[in-house]
Amino acid sequence: MAKKRDKVATPVAAKSKSSFSGIKIPYLWGHALMILFIYACCTWLYGDVFQRAQQECYVSADAERMVFVLRQPFGEFYWLMRYAMLVFKNVWVGGLVLTILLVGSACCLSRILGLSRRWKLLTFLLPLATLSYLIWRGLRIYFLDEPSLVIGIPAVVFVFTALGACIASFVRKRVGSSQVSHKHSHWFPVVTMVVACATLVSCTRLYRENDIVCARMQNLMWKADWESMTDEALSVSRGTRVTAAYYAVALVQQEQLLEHIFDFAFDYPQDGINLADKGQTEAGLYEADCNFYAGLVNSAYRSAMERHVMAGPSISNYKRLALCSIINGEMNLAKRYMKALEEVPFESDFVDRYGPMIDNPKLIVEDPELVKVLHL
Repeated sequence: MAKKRDKVATPVAAKSKSSFSGIKIPYLWGHALMILFIYACCTWLYGDVFQRAQQECYVSADAERMVFVLRQPFGEFYWLMRYAMLVFKNVWVGGLVLTILLVGSACCLSRILGLSRRWKLLTFLLPLATLSYLIWRGLRIYFLDEPSLVIGIPAVVFVFTALGACIASFVRKRVGSSQVSHKHSHWFPVVTMVVACATLVSCTRLYRENDIVCARMQNLMWKADWESMTDEALSVSRGTRVTAAYYAVALVQQEQLLEHIFDFAFDYPQDGINLADKGQTEAGLYEADCNFYAGLVNSAYRSAMERHVMAGPSISNYKRLALCSIINGEMNLAKRYMKALEEVPFESDFVDRYGPMIDNPKLIVEDPELVKVLHL
């Protein structure tokens, strides 16, 4: 009898193992791959734009300095999210935090819907939709819109789905648990997610290539990595005015403007960025920087101040205003801008590099970047 039982038990064990390999492994691998994909989107694919948005998020503990934010609807929320945006000072840390929020919203949605294990993969459509919206906004997300929405929108989605998950769990305990089941193949969610991910990446590369390159070139400019800026500009299939402007800045700093200016195809689209509803032009993205590196320091200061008045303070704008003031010898004014930057966490590198020039102007000619501006 014992031998018979052993013979009967063997096929059952084999069937159980087959079921495990057919359902559980794709489930685990699918979720792991989706988490890695979302992290790649937040860093490798679009991280440069998110990091550039952080430089537009001036934040201070002084409520008087933040009045330009507090007077808006949901101003306190924006103030808090501007602190949260500090994580994007490092794109890999910022991408990790954003990934946690996006993946967390997917997990909460799974609790709300009560899907069976094989269908839970479809809940990642929610974070993909959130990412798609942020990408769809393009450069507007930090040039015109409130830049803290980069992390604010995912945070709101996570909070609401978390509340929904708590309510759903409470109701199921009272009524009784149930899972939504479907008769389709368990490969259907996998195929759906592959199509969704491929669509997101291809559309981003097709329609937001110049936005990514523009933000990357702006980030490289503050690192004085001029060679990488020229490489980025020449990598685009069809550049824009913004890309052409920063390409020229990089060539001037390398003293290669006459030799390589026409390596860039100036066949950029005429429509540019749609800013009609804000009464601004895309020149606001690059005008202050171009004037500064062309040696037109007063024009650069005026452009930066116009941007300061129109859109409110930003970290990058305070930096440009401070450098213009230092070169013009307006040290008391430069001290005010440096004081404002000192109140922002993680901006000590800029203050430590240029702050001493206020008390010792001779250090200006020892700076390789500023000395070229002086010569122009």
